[in-house]
Amino acid sequence: MAYPLVGLSQLLGVRRMDDGDLQVHSNWTASTGIENRATTYFGNAHYRLRHLDGAWRIAKKKTVILNDMIHEVVDFYHL
Repeated sequence: MAYPLVGLSQLLGVRRMDDGDLQVHSNWTASTGIENRATTYFGNAHYRLRHLDGAWRIAKKKTVILNDMIHEVVDFYHL
């Protein structure tokens, strides 16, 4: 059975650090429907981006899921 793709929305904030890196914070929600049940996850993510060789690279990433209960296994594609 093919499941629909996860719907993801984010609100971003960006701040330049003294060392030239960018600090990015996002609040997000991800909605999915599996076996006739809709589930919504929510949380926040923190990134530190560093400009190397002409491109921005992720130097650090932290994702926090804020749901009180999770009824199934959450994988990378949910977030």
